[in-house]
Amino acid sequence: MIEDQVWKDLQNSKAGAQVELESQKAKWRDAARQVAQNAIENLPGDLQAAGITDAQLQSDLNVQLEKFRDGLSNESSITRAPLLPEMARAKVQEIEASIRTRKEELARAVAAGSGSGDGSSKKTKRVRLAELGKRHVVASVEQWDKLDTAVRQELAAGNDSGDRLR
Repeated sequence: MIEDQVWKDLQNSKAGAQVELESQKAKWRDAARQVAQNAIENLPGDLQAAGITDAQLQSDLNVQLEKFRDGLSNESSITRAPLLPEMARAKVQEIEASIRTRKEELARAVAAGSGSGDGSSKKTKRVRLAELGKRHVVASVEQWDKLDTAVRQELAAGNDSGDRLR
């Protein structure tokens, strides 16, 4: 390493490896971006094929996919870069699972509605917990019971809770 030529050769090899590494990371990001973009493009058709016309669900899923896709540009870690295409496929599977879950919910709602025998078709509405009362910390059993009763009444009326507990 004392000789100039040996040092230059090492530096050139390092620079060449860095260029190859950056090129490979770009390929992994592009592959993941393409998976996410395909899912974004196919989302309306997938929802339609599942019989789902919920514009809010489509918007939510689309935002998730776009956020993932747009975040790929910031990925520079060599340990995560090779995993990006698989992470994109996992995100798509998560979206597909959301669609299946919603389809099953709709099927149960239709089955429950047709089982009543009254012949009327009732359209469910999405109810958010924030609509049932102010957002605040539940500090007592009485407050919880009041919120629980309101939610159960909405669900019994055939409405769908759009919120997810965190």
